[in-house]
Amino acid sequence: MASLAQKDVTQATIVRKLASYERQNQTKKALWELENICRTLYILDFIDDVTLRQTVQKALNRGVGASLPSAQLIIGFDGQ
Repeated sequence: MASLAQKDVTQATIVRKLASYERQNQTKKALWELENICRTLYILDFIDDVTLRQTVQKALNRGVGASLPSAQLIIGFDGQ
């Protein structure tokens, strides 16, 4: 992990090497558990924080809004 902090190795390289091990590796298991903890904390924050939920909803709406005009053109083309 010191290599990652010193930027000798990329995150992708470390994850690729850990994922390629067939046997259970303690470092791999620890990193996967850390990811689960981070995901759980984010979900709990999302549930508890109204501002975070609104920010995520706005970002999702921007993505949906970008595809909306093309969908309206398709519906209009069919005459419906």
